[in-house]
Amino acid sequence: MKTKSVIGVLMLSAMILVVIYLYREYNREAPALDSLEPAAVLSTSNILDAFVRDEQLANKLYLGKVLEINGTVRSIENDPSGRIIIILGEDPTPSSVRCSMDSIHTINLVEFPIHKLVSLKGICAGYTADELGLGADLVLNRCIVLKRR
Repeated sequence: MKTKSVIGVLMLSAMILVVIYLYREYNREAPALDSLEPAAVLSTSNILDAFVRDEQLANKLYLGKVLEINGTVRSIENDPSGRIIIILGEDPTPSSVRCSMDSIHTINLVEFPIHKLVSLKGICAGYTADELGLGADLVLNRCIVLKRR
């Protein structure tokens, strides 16, 4: 009888620890990007060239990492959920870096004139190349504005 009660207490303790862990993980917030150091500081053309040259190596170096990207604002869009996307790219190349802005940072779109330089920081979410060779997109998520020039 004593063994059963010890096992019951151990199982109850384990279940409580699992519930506490799951609660903390479910309610965990992502760290603010402005407090994180970028893994690399690159220009739009440099990061796109890295993925064109060797996509597997570039994925190892940059995918899931915080990056600071410096480039020219090509256009600004809204995605279907209403999030602002700042598209960086150099004319005449069709490739671009699509920066999905962090929803907790409000930005004034008037401050982002087309063809002006900007520095953004975000998390590299992936690269998609056009099969016809008409360009490629690198996607950064949770972007914040560092500088406008």
